[in-house]
Amino acid sequence: MKQHKKFTIFFILFLFLSFQKAWSKKYVINKDHSEISFEIDYLLVSRVRGRFLKFQGQLDYDREKNKLENIIVQVEASSIFTANKMRDSHLKKKDFLFSSNYPNLVFKSLDTQWIKKNDFLIKGEVTIRGVKREIQLPISFTPSIKDAWNKESFFAPFSFVLNRKDFNMLWNKSLDKGQILLGNDVKIKGVFQIQPEGKKTESSTHMIPDTKILRIRQKIQKGEKLTIKEKKDISHYKEVMNKAPIKLPLTEIQKPKASKPVISSSAKGMISIIILGFFGFIGSAVTAFYLKKFTMNTLFSGQYDNSIFFSTLCDILATFVVIAFAASFYNIMVFVF
Repeated sequence: MKQHKKFTIFFILFLFLSFQKAWSKKYVINKDHSEISFEIDYLLVSRVRGRFLKFQGQLDYDREKNKLENIIVQVEASSIFTANKMRDSHLKKKDFLFSSNYPNLVFKSLDTQWIKKNDFLIKGEVTIRGVKREIQLPISFTPSIKDAWNKESFFAPFSFVLNRKDFNMLWNKSLDKGQILLGNDVKIKGVFQIQPEGKKTESSTHMIPDTKILRIRQKIQKGEKLTIKEKKDISHYKEVMNKAPIKLPLTEIQKPKASKPVISSSAKGMISIIILGFFGFIGSAVTAFYLKKFTMNTLFSGQYDNSIFFSTLCDILATFVVIAFAASFYNIMVFVF
């Protein structure tokens, strides 16, 4: 009888825990549209601003019962980014975050208090460099929003201030008149996109047009059960994609025409100069011949045949005409090419 009572108690407790788990609505942070940024005073005038690139988190939120609990956010210390490599390297070292020894910054909720509508006051614990400090954080959820992929989202903007000295980040430089280089208060602010666990908008969909087939393929990848219509749609899609492409015969219009050899402008210029040079050479040779004949018969009155001097002089004159043409043609070639 006692064993039967024990079994009944354990069975009731099991059902209670199961239903309790079913009733709880767990959400996760979608980093794609979330941000954690910070700023700190610099030289009493300017500010150093930065953000953390890698973080994750989850929480239990029941909007109907205004219940918020089990919040935990974990930030990678080495993901700090201020758009200055030397400064980022310094912030990761022992003077500041000491990320090699303390890789994560952690926030955990200790208690939550509903204020009104979607407003809450969260009492939580921040852990940085192994040091824990309690803070109070007011937070307000936006109404439920569905994105282009029909996924539900809440957005939760937040803002609070931490004193870096509370976490043993004491590095500073002294200035004139007792002033210091860096302020001590670090303002942290941002916004979280919060979505139901297992129903987060996939990063791959942001740059890809949303289609019915894409959503079905995502369900298959997650191991989710498909409806009968979805099975038919994906089956038809695969059937169409696996069909061999139809080869169409090329018509006379479609057949590629044999391309004529293309002669560049420089080649055309070269051919023109060669043709011009050829006819120029013929012209200079004819000119030299008739000049020699004219010199022999007119100037020397038939004495060309009886005088070696006059004969040589006429040959030199004709040769000079051909050389003059060759020199002119060479200069033209050099100038053009």
